[in-house]
Amino acid sequence: MINVNDNSPQFSASSYEGNFPESTPVGTTLLKVKATDADDNKLIYSLPSCCNSATTMELFEVNPETGCYLTLLILEFDSLFRIAIF
Repeated sequence: MINVNDNSPQFSASSYEGNFPESTPVGTTLLKVKATDADDNKLIYSLPSCCNSATTMELFEVNPETGCYLTLLILEFDSLFRIAIF
């Protein structure tokens, strides 16, 4: 038996946004994305390819199992105060 991935994962929202206070502590969950797969495949969450800059990778990580976006550094108002995922 061969499993064919006929369906793309479907996210529960078309976009996700959040605003965060300056000095948000390391390890804070900023937002959580949620998707389902009609093929019943296990989903693995990651940063979208458009967001894989060195700066983004230094500031955030995505828990591959839960879809939670977490801070890796203290966020400073001058460098970032809003995240949007479309």
